[in-house]
Amino acid sequence: MTQPAPSAPPGPAAGGPARVAAVVTLVLALAGFAVAALLPVYSGSTAEMSGDPVTGAAVRTTETTATLAQVNGPGILVVLALPVVVAALPLLARRARGFLALRVTTAVLLVLMTLLGALSVGILFAPAAVAAVVAAALPGMRAAPAAPSTTAQPA
Repeated sequence: MTQPAPSAPPGPAAGGPARVAAVVTLVLALAGFAVAALLPVYSGSTAEMSGDPVTGAAVRTTETTATLAQVNGPGILVVLALPVVVAALPLLARRARGFLALRVTTAVLLVLMTLLGALSVGILFAPAAVAAVVAAALPGMRAAPAAPSTTAQPA
């Protein structure tokens, strides 16, 4: 009877709490991007007066709103996509050591981006930054155990 071949150690794609937190980080970064890109963040109003101000004038007020891309141009979407790209980094890891390094790097970069943009859209990426810190702190997969030695050990 033959024994089944030993299975490979689980990679980042196998799951685990750190992997789940990394996916949550990406989803939250995508949500921050969507809110920043699609919701109107600028508003304004104009007032027009018609008629004679002395005898009675009619004032017409118009309210307007605009998104970041409408005011700043489509190039702002590239800037808004940076946290999404950073959040996706840990999901590209193939080895345990790379997975941990990318989780820590992602957490540091997302926290910095959130702080640097805190007075504008950075706050929208704060949930992703928190999730990245959690992902970096969670235990991830372990490196493959060393293969058993086939050489004889001295007694």
